[in-house]
Amino acid sequence: MARYEHLPIYKSAMDLALEMEKTVRNMSRYDKYGIGTELRKRSLAILSFVVRANSSDNKREVLEEIRITIEELKQLLLITNKIKARIPVYSWKLQKSIQLELFKTEERKRNE
Repeated sequence: MARYEHLPIYKSAMDLALEMEKTVRNMSRYDKYGIGTELRKRSLAILSFVVRANSSDNKREVLEEIRITIEELKQLLLITNKIKARIPVYSWKLQKSIQLELFKTEERKRNE
């Protein structure tokens, strides 16, 4: 299996998953088991997709899955903000960081 721990997108995805775990832990019980569960699932899925993309022959397909999952996570974060559940600004910054790394990865693939 290809190594992925050194990749900036992997590091950002790991930071995001850890931040979501901490954030959900501080939510109310109602939010924790509702929208919090979905936040955790999406952040862990992004991390899994990064690992899968690194060892896949068809990286573009997996990178598209990452993009879709990021958009789903973004929508969940917006809903969380609207219902006044606590989400730190740092979570938004991590999500943007992953999007930037994804864009850079796609640009490199196009130029190859």
